[in-house]
Amino acid sequence: VKAHHEHGKYLSPSGRQPRSARSGAMARNRVLASGTYACWIVLPLLSTASVLRAGTARPRLRHAATSPAMRASYDAFDWEAQWYPIAWARDCPTDQPFKATLFDEDYAVVLRSGDRSPIAMRDRCPHRLAALSEGRLTTQGWLQCSYHGFAFEGETGRCTSIPQLQPPAQPAAAGSQGLCADAIAVEVVDGMVWLHPRASPGDAPPVPRDVPELADPRFKALSAVRDFPVDYSLLVENIQDPSHFYFAHQQPGYDVYDASASEPLRLAVHDAPGERLEIASSVAATPKLTPPKPKAGAKLEPPLTATTRFIPPCTIVSCRRDKAGETKFLTVFYVLPVGVGRSRFLTAGVGRGAPPPPP
Repeated sequence: VKAHHEHGKYLSPSGRQPRSARSGAMARNRVLASGTYACWIVLPLLSTASVLRAGTARPRLRHAATSPAMRASYDAFDWEAQWYPIAWARDCPTDQPFKATLFDEDYAVVLRSGDRSPIAMRDRCPHRLAALSEGRLTTQGWLQCSYHGFAFEGETGRCTSIPQLQPPAQPAAAGSQGLCADAIAVEVVDGMVWLHPRASPGDAPPVPRDVPELADPRFKALSAVRDFPVDYSLLVENIQDPSHFYFAHQQPGYDVYDASASEPLRLAVHDAPGERLEIASSVAATPKLTPPKPKAGAKLEPPLTATTRFIPPCTIVSCRRDKAGETKFLTVFYVLPVGVGRSRFLTAGVGRGAPPPPP
């Protein structure tokens, strides 16, 4: 089913949501309806042990009235008109096209060697719609289709060569508007290949750098990538659900991001650069399901706050910060809407010195 993502929902050409997308959209809508637009929300999440003890214990939910300005900002957010990191640059070939997919649309991307900038085009040759990602890079730096050899300039998409034609007919025919490929904005920033589906080269806004630690020489990053047969909205919701780490991943260390009746999870919505909203959660960075294990003679450290930030369209950052806002380690996710029922994340453990591997 050919589909696209519009205002947070997948729609088919008929206007109905495909079956595989409805569950994800409904899950997202439940989250939005529960008050993520509110200025402040206090949501105590009860631990398994406390629920068992209380029997009928129920979390309390308090939030302020929905801000009309925030609702308008979210409704106006165009999920396709954004930058997405499609791959870690280290994993990509050089001077060889490869395919990337966003919103069920395929793109041909080439990281060119030397001082030449990367190029990207929609993955279809305007001649016979062959996949340009199956083509090759010419010595001139053009992307050549492997079907009939038509070549295209990466910065503009202009057809630069039709091998079957001889001069002087070739330049005139090659420059025809009907034979232009769709050039797409692409950049390499913070070690990732970023694609902007709605922008042409030179017309895109700057790539957002929501994790400045990735460019900080004091921090080192260990990165990974995973693909999932689930909807983007479900994956975003899952990563921000702190209560599943201890059980699903058997990671006791992430218990500090969970909440309890005595240590509620606080959510806030802020304005973010680039006309975006940021949803941030915070909670005392103390164990909730696992009892603390004090070490003899250990120095008493000042209390930390466990925070998780979601900056649309795709960035999720979790870390523990001190009162000055400093941190020694972050877990970073970039979640990509590959298509209906398909998603990918790029993740990294970012820390001072030698960080542990990402989850």
